[in-house]
Amino acid sequence: MKTKMKRHSIVLPFIVAMLWLGTACGGQAEPAPVPTEPPPAQVVTAESPATAVPASSPTPQSDDAEITASIGLSPRQISLDTQGLPYPWQANTVPGTPYDASQPPGPTGLPDHIEINFGTMDPANRQPTDPIMYIIPVDAYRQLWDDAGNEAVSKMVEAIYQKTVALPYPPQTSGLPALPFEMVVGTNDIAAQVGRTTPTDISASQSGFRFYGRFAQSPNPVTNQDMQYVYQGFTNDGKYLVLFFYPPVTTSYLPATAADVPQSETDAMMADMTGYLNAKAEELNALPTSDWDPDLSTLDALVASLSIVNMPPTGLQGQVWRWVAESDGYEETPVTFDSDYTVTFLPDGRLAFQADCNSGTGVYDASGGMVGSLATELGAMTMAACSPDSRSDDLIGTLQSAQNYKVRPGGALMELVRPAGGGSLIFTAVGAADTAPPDNEQPEVELPTPEPSGPYGRVTAQDGLNLRSGPGTAYPVVGMAPFGTEGAIVGRSADGQWWVAAAPSINGGVVWASASFVEAFNAANVPVIPAPPLPIPPTATPTATPPPQAEISFWADSTSITQGQCTTLRWQVENIQAVWVYPLGQPYNQFPVTGQGSREVCPSFTTTYEMRVLKQDGSIELRQVTVAVSAPANPLLNTNWSVATINLQAVLPANQPLTLNFADTTVNGSGGCNTYNGPYRLSGSNLTIGPLAGTQALCGNESLDQQEAAYVNALQSTASYVLSGDMLILRNAANAEVMRLFLNAAQ
Repeated sequence: MKTKMKRHSIVLPFIVAMLWLGTACGGQAEPAPVPTEPPPAQVVTAESPATAVPASSPTPQSDDAEITASIGLSPRQISLDTQGLPYPWQANTVPGTPYDASQPPGPTGLPDHIEINFGTMDPANRQPTDPIMYIIPVDAYRQLWDDAGNEAVSKMVEAIYQKTVALPYPPQTSGLPALPFEMVVGTNDIAAQVGRTTPTDISASQSGFRFYGRFAQSPNPVTNQDMQYVYQGFTNDGKYLVLFFYPPVTTSYLPATAADVPQSETDAMMADMTGYLNAKAEELNALPTSDWDPDLSTLDALVASLSIVNMPPTGLQGQVWRWVAESDGYEETPVTFDSDYTVTFLPDGRLAFQADCNSGTGVYDASGGMVGSLATELGAMTMAACSPDSRSDDLIGTLQSAQNYKVRPGGALMELVRPAGGGSLIFTAVGAADTAPPDNEQPEVELPTPEPSGPYGRVTAQDGLNLRSGPGTAYPVVGMAPFGTEGAIVGRSADGQWWVAAAPSINGGVVWASASFVEAFNAANVPVIPAPPLPIPPTATPTATPPPQAEISFWADSTSITQGQCTTLRWQVENIQAVWVYPLGQPYNQFPVTGQGSREVCPSFTTTYEMRVLKQDGSIELRQVTVAVSAPANPLLNTNWSVATINLQAVLPANQPLTLNFADTTVNGSGGCNTYNGPYRLSGSNLTIGPLAGTQALCGNESLDQQEAAYVNALQSTASYVLSGDMLILRNAANAEVMRLFLNAAQ
């Protein structure tokens, strides 16, 4: 029997002041329910089919209905491409574990969540070397720890979010935030290759960062045994953390285990741990991603391939947002209004707003997932004079000028960022964009009572659901169905995102309802119904001469340089409003430039530079140039040196000159009485020598014996070098000079 419910509005208590101050509240406006009969796995957004299919088919996912309801997400909605890596995968619902601070090394606790397991299908059988990806509800995770009086998770989520918004430049080499604490035992003492992944149109997590590093509890040399790939990010709607760990990731530039580390390296580490780790990070940053196994770019592509059915491509899309606070960049101040100040971003690229006594529509273009760029163009709007204290102009002006948006962790709050340090407006989500708004006067559609054993659906949107003439928000609304309404399902759209319900009273006899807000029963085998033709919009009459077309060029004199070299970025843009050129990941508004210019850059590692152009029509265009930096050729190869000073002391005359000769991978020479040889390793300005072996004759003079021992020790303590003409200076891990040598004249 069809359920009839009175149309009603939900009054949202003004708890948003607590929200934007950082209090973790569990409520989320209009969470998308999980259909009992999920759409096909390859469908990844509410409006468009996937453009890629996983390369390897996973084992059927483990899906506990009760836990799925708690998470708000089903493993069956997830697809992934392992990029040819030798692992099968499976997404599993995993019951939460309570907060527990009783066991070392520290507190643990997770809410109900999803784990994507690689290799082993059962989460209980996972080994420490098995890759794993977590998808964890942000609000439930924070609530679990906050309720126990521990704010560590809330603080770590905020730290991950800040790195998601803007990575520091140059990238930091340690101290990167990471969750969950079950995987992060210790602190991140070394990080290299810090950067972004390269998401695609189907990526469910476009906002985050990755690095190659480890988590340590005590000083240890850097080896392949400890290092792993780590991704920390959020789903596009901000509601879930996406955390990926791939251990181990190895490179030939690191020893396999601690047992393979030369004693000289261990000594340098113990003498100056910070300098040692910084030097290691610099060395690893200079390597291309292909020097790792697996290639870091392959792991980036794996993360980018994560797709989730019904996950929007941007965090602001498909929501109605109400203005609740504003920020000057330092402080946030709540605002209260007697009238509505809302913005609705529809999935089809249209927007609508209510600004006190004025309202209007427009179009928008957004990209970036949870945090990204935004360009809007407002269309028809009312121009009424509101009350003297109205903020109508502020909201409209922000909509016209905002160039970025930021959805905060949990997905309940969103910022529209004004340009040039103008602060931002902060909004809270109050409903889904395709649910019927509280004051909507759309008629209720009469739906026949479904057969008890036949396919049927139930409306789960609290404010009711718009019913349309076709599968998409581009089709007109023909009526609405209140919360709890049941109707017979007679088909579905080709992409599985829309149900077709029988509606004899409507022209055509059917209506289309978004599957995100319908709980479906017995509907696995309903037929696919072709979408009707889209309504033809009226031809617009031009009202103004279009602005001249923008001309945009951005290039580098050289996109491949050796470490220590420089190149010049050049750009030429015309018919635009503003332009910025900046290292990718940096706040663009700190790098304004003029329309034509150049800038010399000398990156020490591979860096992508981006040019952001604000065109005259208000839209944004981005161009990128990547400068690949390779390690320099060996400038010491086949050179012979004579020692002038050891530890800043002049050398004593000896039986033989003190010499140092560099071959391909080895050094040899004389310490004054004995000859020696051993390996050396050079990367950029980093240089390690040893362990050294040699003859054991006595010099016959105690001072010379002591000098030779000091010479060999100084060589083996070398951590870096400076080459200046015919002079070579060797420095230890503390950057102190240990030796000065001069090039032998006969080479």
